[in-house]
Amino acid sequence: MFTVINAGRALVFYRRSARIHFIALASLLAGVTAFSQPPGEEIVVFDGTNLDGFVFDGEANWHLAGDVVEATEGNGYLVVKDPYADFILTLEFWVASSVNSGVYLRCPAPDEHGGRICYEVQIHDYRPNQIYRTGGIVRHRSPAEHVNSVGQWNSYEIRAEGEHITVTLNGIVTAEIENDDYICEQPCAHRSDGYIALQYNDDSGGVLKFRNVRIQPL
Repeated sequence: MFTVINAGRALVFYRRSARIHFIALASLLAGVTAFSQPPGEEIVVFDGTNLDGFVFDGEANWHLAGDVVEATEGNGYLVVKDPYADFILTLEFWVASSVNSGVYLRCPAPDEHGGRICYEVQIHDYRPNQIYRTGGIVRHRSPAEHVNSVGQWNSYEIRAEGEHITVTLNGIVTAEIENDDYICEQPCAHRSDGYIALQYNDDSGGVLKFRNVRIQPL
C-alpha cells in the first residue's frame, strides 16, 4: 500500500512536471516566434496610378504625368500619409539642375518639415553649399562621394533603423549617421519616428519627377 501511494504521487508529480515543462516550452517557442517575425510587407506608396498615398502641403503643382508624379513650379511637399519609425524607403527621382529637392524623414507632423526638425536627404547637385549636396544628410553628413543626378533617373535607398540612418544613391553608400555621432550647431532631429516628405522648390520652372515609391517597415 505504501508503495502504491508513492507510485501514485510520483505519477501525479510526473504529470504536473510534464505540464509545467510543456507550458514553459510553449512560452519559449512563442517568444522565439515573436522575436523572429519577418519585417512587415512592403508598402507601395506610389506606383504611377494615383496619389492616394500622399497628402499635399504647400504650393507646388504636383500632378501625374504618365507613371510618374512631377512638379514644375511652386514650393511644397508630398507627404506620405502614415508615420513610420524603422523602415527602408526606396524611390527613383529625375531632377533638373535648378530644382532644390530632398527627402525628409521622421518629421513631427505632415505640415512640419525642414532640415532642422527632420532628417533631410538632399537632392540638389548645385546646392550653393556643396557640403550637403545630393546624397548628403543636411546638417549631419556630407556625401562620401559626389554622384551627379541631374537630367537622369536615379535611385535612393534610405534605411532608418533606430539611431542608424544609411543613404544609398545609385548603389553607392553616400551617407551614414548615428544619432549621437555628429556635431550640429543648430537644432537637429533626434526623433525615432515621424512622417516622410518629398520636397519641390524652384521658381524657374525646373522639372522634378518621382516614381516607384515604396516603404519596407522593419
